[in-house]
Amino acid sequence: EQSAKDKQPYEQKAAKLKEKYEK
Repeated sequence: EQSAKDKQPYEQKAAKLKEKYEK
């Protein structure tokens, strides 16, 4: 349960970081 919830914010952070790196 906690793993899935922790994965959501983590994925969002990773997506933002990826966008920053790609830009």
